[in-house]
Amino acid sequence: MEKKEDRRIAMTKRLLKAALIELLKEQDIYHISIRELCERADVNRTTFYKYYGSQYGLLSDIEKDHFGKLEELLSERGVDSEDILCKVLEALHEDEKNYKILINALPDKDFSAKLFNLPAIRMQIEKN
Repeated sequence: MEKKEDRRIAMTKRLLKAALIELLKEQDIYHISIRELCERADVNRTTFYKYYGSQYGLLSDIEKDHFGKLEELLSERGVDSEDILCKVLEALHEDEKNYKILINALPDKDFSAKLFNLPAIRMQIEKN
């Protein structure tokens, strides 16, 4: 029974994240209201606030997801250190539209700095 709740929570968060990404294609984060976001995701505002304090918290969670995927990719066993940067660039290219949206949407404009400070990337940059 608990797994169903976990799946429902995960689905709700996916809906909210997808809605925010769609809205960010149309307008900046400062002009996106929680009401508009919830309508787009077809999620109740109370449910939104159960998981996030604001649209910025949701955006931060999306950023964390993307960095988690990159870190998982970078931690694969059997990958030569020379291939690491190529793998990251391929991953960025595959999801280019969403990364562009994130880079442009983050209020602190810190996404690219965080990207290049991922440990595996930082190590490669420092080697060269």
